[in-house]
Amino acid sequence: MLLVKGGVPFWMGDLLNIYRPFFAPRINKVLVQLDDFHICDHTVTQEEWGTVMETSFEQRNAKLPQTSCSWHQVYEFIERLNKLTNWNFRLPTEAEWEYTARGGEYSDGSIYSGKNILDTVGWYNMNSDNRLHAVCQKESNQLGLYDMSGNVWEWCEDIYEPRYIEGPFKSLFSLERFPSKNPHGGTKGNYRVIRGGSYKSKDTDCWVFYREKQKSTKSFSDVGFRLAY
Repeated sequence: MLLVKGGVPFWMGDLLNIYRPFFAPRINKVLVQLDDFHICDHTVTQEEWGTVMETSFEQRNAKLPQTSCSWHQVYEFIERLNKLTNWNFRLPTEAEWEYTARGGEYSDGSIYSGKNILDTVGWYNMNSDNRLHAVCQKESNQLGLYDMSGNVWEWCEDIYEPRYIEGPFKSLFSLERFPSKNPHGGTKGNYRVIRGGSYKSKDTDCWVFYREKQKSTKSFSDVGFRLAY
């Protein structure tokens, strides 16, 4: 688990205005400020899942990301892990996920997590051979986090909201806004945010700002998760 320093506002969303879908909502940009938090440098593996959930796994797959778990099953894992460790693990919020994918305070503005060339940092449909890969095989990003672009989509804490909520105006007659502090997405709904793209994804799905949604009760062979606290 790596410490990520917050405190400095950052712009979240499609800063370059390059995502222009015909039917899906555009991804707006919003100024966000986060508190300090910790995040894991890799997605939870099949070995880690099997150890906590007391289920079997094939040793040859031990370092593959754990997939095929719904958002609710992920929280069953987290509840067990917290009882075992006396910690307070959780999923990262969408804002925390994007901030760390961008490299946090060390971000260089790369379109993928760590680089502008996806092949160096992520597994996607053009280099994955249509299969999962062990964690931490590609280069890390500026914070030392692996696989935030590609390999598996990652569940986030947030209920999906089509547009990010902006912070309050600084004054009655100002167009400037305060940062949105520690945003947590929507307040109701059955869809949760997933981020990062997967080994099945095209390169544009792996942009650091790109987002999708899935039902929290569904599981998928290319959706996993990483821990935060």
